[in-house]
Amino acid sequence: MTPQIPLSEVQTLWLKELGISMLWGQALVPYEPEIAQSASEPSFQVVQEDSASSSNNNAVALIKRSSPEGKTKAGRVSRKQEQAIQEIYQGFQKQRNRQRRAQSEVTSIPVVHAQNWTDLEIEIRHQYKQWQWVNDEKEVLIGQEGKSPLDLLIIEEMPGADDYVEGTVFSGETGVLLANILAPLGISKEDVAITSLLKIHLRDETLPSQYEQALPYLQAQIALLKPKCIWLLGARAAQPILKQENGSMDVLRGQEWFYPLSDDIQIPVVVSHHPSLLLIHQGLKADMWEDVQKINAYLSE
Repeated sequence: MTPQIPLSEVQTLWLKELGISMLWGQALVPYEPEIAQSASEPSFQVVQEDSASSSNNNAVALIKRSSPEGKTKAGRVSRKQEQAIQEIYQGFQKQRNRQRRAQSEVTSIPVVHAQNWTDLEIEIRHQYKQWQWVNDEKEVLIGQEGKSPLDLLIIEEMPGADDYVEGTVFSGETGVLLANILAPLGISKEDVAITSLLKIHLRDETLPSQYEQALPYLQAQIALLKPKCIWLLGARAAQPILKQENGSMDVLRGQEWFYPLSDDIQIPVVVSHHPSLLLIHQGLKADMWEDVQKINAYLSE
């Protein structure tokens, strides 16, 4: 007889949809109890309580409910199995979230109508709400406009989770580090423009189509700001903007890039590691300093 895993038919279907056919080395089939039950009662695996099982710390109660006759049925699985099931639930929920975001996406790239920063901010917030990317328009972080005429525009992939506390991008420890990086250039963090490709912090996996939808609003920001130099922080920010879907950081940093503002104006672009990585990998400081020198050269022209 094939060993069975104590999973319901619904759980089994979820697992198979996720491409899982084996679990804990056993065949994945719905559990069918050997004890006959009425059609109105759900099927649960029953484990007899004894002195050994009641003292077993590796077992936790999964289901406990009273039958119409007043009897109690208890289903039990090991802690390891319960944790695995919870992970399966979470994976399935993420998959549903991605599907829901995909279904809510528009089929065409949005057309930007705003002619100034304030109107653009309103338009972006409204569109993100229409796409159902946010529940509240206040969740959208546009960034800072900087000082005009603008020397440097800094772009990252998305705001950090901590940025919502301050209500602005590049806050906290990463913001302090960015200010220290800009200091040798004689530039204040308040004088540069800072924004992101996505104006919200996404906890789940980002869909490529979301970058495509958000890109026109970033392009509108660039057109309004007209910076002398663009600084892209992180591969995930650089890839969609430079149309280099699979470009590695080494390739992105090693080439010279220009953003076509118009037929006559090409804005130099520098790609770097995100400063947050420097807080973890001190060895990247040399790469960052090299990139800062490139920016300084462009701004000095």
